[in-house]
Amino acid sequence: MLSDPPLHPPPLPRLLEVYEVAYLMKCSQEHVRRQIRDGKLVARRLGTRSWRIDPEDYKAFIAGQLVRPVAPSNGA
Repeated sequence: MLSDPPLHPPPLPRLLEVYEVAYLMKCSQEHVRRQIRDGKLVARRLGTRSWRIDPEDYKAFIAGQLVRPVAPSNGA
């Protein structure tokens, strides 16, 4: 037997605006737009001038920017 659908569907994820991502990254909005243009940050067009970024795409972008320290070699 199938159950009834929930009365209230789960909320849709809130998409971030360019200025919000710039604030989180502590950089300019132009830098964020450049990352989008270069294909480094996934974003969706909204109309002809606006971009929206899914929080999961932002997290993936930041995770890809992490630099792990390299252990020093013994130069043997």
